[in-house]
Amino acid sequence: MKAKYVLCTMIVALACAAQQPAGSPATTPVRISPADAAALLVEKVVPPYPEDEIARHIQNNETLAIQIDEQGNVADAKVLSGHPVFAATSLSSVRQWKYRPYLLNGVPVRVTTTVVIAFRFPNAAAVLEAPKEAAAKSVSNALERPLVDRSEFGKLSIDSKLLDSRLINRFEPQYPQMASVAHIQGDVLLHVLIDKDGHVAKLRAVSGHPLLIQAAMDAVKQWTYKPYEVGGDVIEVESTVKVEFHGTDAAKKQ
Repeated sequence: MKAKYVLCTMIVALACAAQQPAGSPATTPVRISPADAAALLVEKVVPPYPEDEIARHIQNNETLAIQIDEQGNVADAKVLSGHPVFAATSLSSVRQWKYRPYLLNGVPVRVTTTVVIAFRFPNAAAVLEAPKEAAAKSVSNALERPLVDRSEFGKLSIDSKLLDSRLINRFEPQYPQMASVAHIQGDVLLHVLIDKDGHVAKLRAVSGHPLLIQAAMDAVKQWTYKPYEVGGDVIEVESTVKVEFHGTDAAKKQ
């Protein structure tokens, strides 16, 4: 009798296991690296920078643990570290992110990973070191300009160094005559969108002297890159490009 009871228990357990669909929420999620998760990211909602924290010169790295389901949606998110005032806006934004499903042996599975949201504003060091009046002006400018590391065009944002490594053809900027006469030098930072063919589809000036910006944009529009692939598919990506104008005859990019 006891042997029959044990056998029946085993049959019931096996039947329950058979009914559990592969990759369901009950399945233990696969742990993947932040880099692997970033490569799968296709839609990113950028959290707004709390204005009170900019005024108080507070910057922050908010680290979150997230769980991505089989469809690529963020099923769960929680804050691991960071300043408390950034928690709510970070969680709200990350829960709207969309990923390509992670495949394990060709089957979509649930995964966990961590993401870091960096809250930064331009000229941070200058703001912290400047007198009160200059700091107020710098903070005002920061509020008017979008963050450099934001997803400006709604595409996968990649590191500027990675984008630079994929540059195929670069057209040298022409040093504007008025800037040369006025001995104006400096850097121009541009936010760019690279299409599936590797061309600069869109760009926007982030910072730089007004006399230098147009020359930088005219040149960067002609640059071409090696198309960016994720999972075998060519996708559009965005990043930042820095063009340096130094001296009277040359412009260079780092």
